[in-house]
Amino acid sequence: MRPSGGGNVMQGKLTIGPILFHWPADKKRDFYFRIADEAPIDTVYMGEVVCSKRSPFFEDHYAEVAERLVNAEKTVVFSSLAEVMIPRERKMTEGVCMLDDFEVEANDSSALYHLRGRPHRVGQYFNTYNEEALSHLAGNGATHVCLPAELPASSLEILGKKAAELCIGLEVQVWGA
Repeated sequence: MRPSGGGNVMQGKLTIGPILFHWPADKKRDFYFRIADEAPIDTVYMGEVVCSKRSPFFEDHYAEVAERLVNAEKTVVFSSLAEVMIPRERKMTEGVCMLDDFEVEANDSSALYHLRGRPHRVGQYFNTYNEEALSHLAGNGATHVCLPAELPASSLEILGKKAAELCIGLEVQVWGA
């Protein structure tokens, strides 16, 4: 959340993170289309985060889905894998990080290597637990950081103040209305 024009008042925005489930490609495509057409969502993260073997099933739909979301005035962010283990996954991660038309979310340090010095987002899979980590990430180009789900409210408050000082966006996970 960021302060809106009037000082300390915080304005939240709704974001949908990358789909972590292995849905059939047509179900995933239709889900994103519904988000584009019906949901009051500001930012949509897309990309394979969990398993590189699942990526080819949806690759043919990325351009169509991204275009639909952009036309619906959603910010589209492509997410990298959360764990990069083999050469094929390193190449896949490098490819995501080289996108010029969309923001990229790093979920593994190999993505940070390719994104260093360029504006990017940092996903929840990094252990961003304190102000020093947040400052380091911002200093290397992070414009938004998604905090780990397990952080208590007291940590969110401290990191929120630091994010405001660094002029970067901070994302936290919520559930429900």
